[in-house]
Amino acid sequence: MTLKAMRLVPFAVLFCGLVVLSGWRDPAHASRPVPRQITGCVKQGALISESGYTIRVFHSGTRARFDLRSYEGRRIRFNGYLLPGDRYFVSDPPADLGACAASGSQSGQDKNVVKVPCRNMGDGRTLIDAGYLPGWYNHNRDGYEILNAAPANATGGWANRICTIRIMPRG
Repeated sequence: MTLKAMRLVPFAVLFCGLVVLSGWRDPAHASRPVPRQITGCVKQGALISESGYTIRVFHSGTRARFDLRSYEGRRIRFNGYLLPGDRYFVSDPPADLGACAASGSQSGQDKNVVKVPCRNMGDGRTLIDAGYLPGWYNHNRDGYEILNAAPANATGGWANRICTIRIMPRG
């Protein structure tokens, strides 16, 4: 090893140590809990938010699933913390806001029409968050069309809209 290279070794070690420590100290912001108030209807034991997402509700203290069966057919509002994967942790019971608005039966809805987060790119393109597509969607085979794009209630995230899309299975 040359003398010049030996002089650089301490700096390289120091630099690597700083990189490791800075990454270790600051976890990704996307994984942190976000305080949110969520309003939705309970259908078949699941909370469906007003944006159309199925929210998994857990008790903050025990991390056990929150039993929503007693709120079936009711519009409720929770205050809690939302984590990735639509996991929602609450410590208090929900506010009961009355009966859910009458809508078509769950089984009468088209399973190919879904709501997903999306982003208006400002150049005529709208990108959807493919992580929210149903599990049966085949990225290599199926297509979709955007039926509607409405402003999202949340701020600061990647998605600035909620898109209603129709999935078009192709074989």
